[in-house]
Amino acid sequence: MKKFVYKTVLFFSPFLLFFGILELYLSLYPSVFKQKSMQIEHYKDSVTVLVLGSSHNQDAIIGDNVLTEKVLNLAISGQDLKLDYLLLKKYISTLNKLKYVIIELSYHTLEYYNNSDYFKNTLYLRYFGINNFNRCIRLKDLSIFLSSPNFYLKFIKNKFESNNSSTEDIEDKFFEINYDTIFIQNDTNNIFINRHKYENIENFSKNCLILYDIVEICTKNNIQVYFVSTPTYKTYFDAMLPTKFKRRNDVIKKIEKKFDGIVFLNYENSMKFNIYDFKNEDHLNNLGAKKFT
Repeated sequence: MKKFVYKTVLFFSPFLLFFGILELYLSLYPSVFKQKSMQIEHYKDSVTVLVLGSSHNQDAIIGDNVLTEKVLNLAISGQDLKLDYLLLKKYISTLNKLKYVIIELSYHTLEYYNNSDYFKNTLYLRYFGINNFNRCIRLKDLSIFLSSPNFYLKFIKNKFESNNSSTEDIEDKFFEINYDTIFIQNDTNNIFINRHKYENIENFSKNCLILYDIVEICTKNNIQVYFVSTPTYKTYFDAMLPTKFKRRNDVIKKIEKKFDGIVFLNYENSMKFNIYDFKNEDHLNNLGAKKFT
C-alpha cells in the first residue's frame, strides 16, 4: 500500500508542480484587477468620482488627477451591470467622499449579462471579495488558473512569446492597419462590429431592475448619477440595431422622469472624435481617452 501511495504521489508531482507555478505566476501578475483593488485601498479616503462599466468606460475615462475631482475607475472589460451593482454596494460606504457615480449605458449594456459560471468571477472574489457565483464558494473558485485553463494557458504563452501581447486589452486594430479609412469603411463584418449585434429581452429585463437598484442606492446616499455612452466609430454606430437602441433610450427616459438629477451623456455619434482617437470600432485609444475625459 505504501509503495502504491509513493508511486501515485511521484506520478502526480510534476503536474502539481506545474499547476503551482502557473497559479503563482497568475497571482503575482499585475492584472487590472490587482491594480484596481490596490487603488481602492490607496485612494478610498479621497475618491469623489466612481466609474463603473465595461471596457468602454475602462478605456475612455482616465482616473487619478486628470479631472478636478479624484476619480476611481473600476470599469473592467466584460463587466456587466450586476457586477457594477455589487462593486457599488461593496464600496459605497468605504468611499466616504463619493459624490458622483458614472454608469456605462452603452448600446449593448442592457442586453449583456454574465452567467454564474463567468470565469472572471474568481478574480472578483479574490480581489474585491465579491461572490458572483450565486452559490457557496468552492475550492476550485479560489484558483485563477482553474477558472479558465485554456484562456490562461494562451495568456501565459502570449506573454512569453511577445512582451506586447495581452489578452486583457482590446486589440489596437486601427493602429495596426495604419488608420486605413477605406479598409475600415469596407470591413463591416468583423468581430468588433458584430459582437453586439444581438437582442436579448431576458437580459434586458434583468438589467433594467439592476439599473433601478443602482440609481436608488445612489439617490439614498445623495450621490449624483451620470449615465455615459462613450464614443464609437461611425461604422459601429451605423451597424446598431434600431430596436435595441430604442429600448435602451426608452429606459433612460423613464428613469430620468422618476429620479431627479439623472444626466445621460451620450457621445456615441459625437463628431468631436476622429479615427485617430480610436483603437477599434468601439474603444477609444489613449489619445481619445484624454480628449473624452
